[in-house]
Amino acid sequence: MDNKILSLLLSMLMVSMAAAGCLGGDDDDTTTTDVEGCTDSTATNYDADATVDDGSCTFPPVAGCMDSEASNYDSAAVEDDGSCTYSLTVWHSYALDSTEEEAFNNVIAAFEAANPNYNLDVQYVPFDDLKPQYVTAAQAGSAPDVFRLQNDALGEVAANTVGGVSVIEDLAPYMTPAELAAYGTSMSGVTVNGQILGLPQSGDSLALYYNKDVLDLVGVDYTNISSWTFEDFYGAAVTVSMASDNHWGLCFPYKAAYQFWPWLTGYGGAIFDDQGNPTINSASTVSAIQTIQLALYGQPAGGTGPLPDGSAPSVLKPGCDWGNMEDMFKDGETAFIIQGPWAYGGIEASNVNFGHTVMPLSVLGIPFSPFVGMKGWSVSSSSDAKGASVTLTKYLSGYDSQVEFAKTAKLLPVMPSVLDDDDVKTDSVVAGFGAQMARGFGAPAYAAMGSIWGPVDSMLADVFDNGMAPADAARKAQAAIEKALGMDLTVDDDADDDGFTIDG
Repeated sequence: MDNKILSLLLSMLMVSMAAAGCLGGDDDDTTTTDVEGCTDSTATNYDADATVDDGSCTFPPVAGCMDSEASNYDSAAVEDDGSCTYSLTVWHSYALDSTEEEAFNNVIAAFEAANPNYNLDVQYVPFDDLKPQYVTAAQAGSAPDVFRLQNDALGEVAANTVGGVSVIEDLAPYMTPAELAAYGTSMSGVTVNGQILGLPQSGDSLALYYNKDVLDLVGVDYTNISSWTFEDFYGAAVTVSMASDNHWGLCFPYKAAYQFWPWLTGYGGAIFDDQGNPTINSASTVSAIQTIQLALYGQPAGGTGPLPDGSAPSVLKPGCDWGNMEDMFKDGETAFIIQGPWAYGGIEASNVNFGHTVMPLSVLGIPFSPFVGMKGWSVSSSSDAKGASVTLTKYLSGYDSQVEFAKTAKLLPVMPSVLDDDDVKTDSVVAGFGAQMARGFGAPAYAAMGSIWGPVDSMLADVFDNGMAPADAARKAQAAIEKALGMDLTVDDDADDDGFTIDG
């Protein structure tokens, strides 16, 4: 074959083969198509085949504690799982190893059993120290969440502020009408300028304790002691004091303002007038002090006393105070003491044959009306768990708590319904002190009350320790109170005997 023709054929074959290669399929082609979907393996709609995340991923709801006040708050949680826990600090002032502390421990245990998600750090602070310690702690940012306080101190403590905010939380927004109604009229004693500064848990007042064995020994009939006049009471005290040099008719802390209030009210006096102005400088104050002087020093000769010369012996033990009063009563050295329900358990445990009753009428026919104080529970405005703190406060001051304290510690309930409880209504102690409390006057919640105690204590010391005339001592106390309150003075500021007349 001609070489030229052969070359042409070979060339044509090569071109054909090349063309066939270009037109045929390629088995090794790696080109892919993108698949859109959720590429997050933690999502509920994760797509393992997806190559491009399309933003459609959905996730299971995060369950956890959603209460920002709780100790274990989870900001990511969108579903509350009921796991919230609350850590609260509680300050109480019940005397250690007392029936009051026993009742309190029972109430705390019951609350914790019903609320296992609460972690309570319960701390004891002595009663006299709690108020100043709380104010100091609040101003330092370290206040307890919940604390116990007497109602006459509420206004004074609430007047302290941090950053313009009172250190006591107003509980009014947390209370329902039904909850408020359950406390009856006692809510007025914890309400200042429309703010509810605490919930009352118990009430207390002084009453008259009498030693039956001592009275029997000298032949005093005490059958109708609850209706005694002052003359009846004083006559019995005189009889006891005359019988022996080792016995006294009466013992009470006569230099304590708290013990002075019944004597003041028995002569028609009051701590404040209707406008909240202090009224210690009054004829009632002078008459009350003079009556205590009569009991302490006796009646001089020429009077109407039972002794041949017309005198009467001293019936009030000199130097009687809170410390020795109960011991004298337990030992049979005095027939009468003036004391509150908190002392009942200790006296009963001593096996003294005793009773308790209302204080007598004064010589004016007016009941000796004791200072009816209430103690209850308040919430710090700086608490990080206010809702939980209010829940605890409502329990500590509630029905079950008041029943427990009435049964165990003989503290007087302030919820009227508690008095109908089967265990409470049959308790003669609660009923007896309740009758005396009904004759008392409510402790004022004025902030000014904090400026009353010291000057009145000093007034009594001026009379009984320093020999100052009652009228001068009353003026001095009034001036001290008015100065403390920043008021214009209604008496001369040195309270000397310069002829300034006694108001009232």
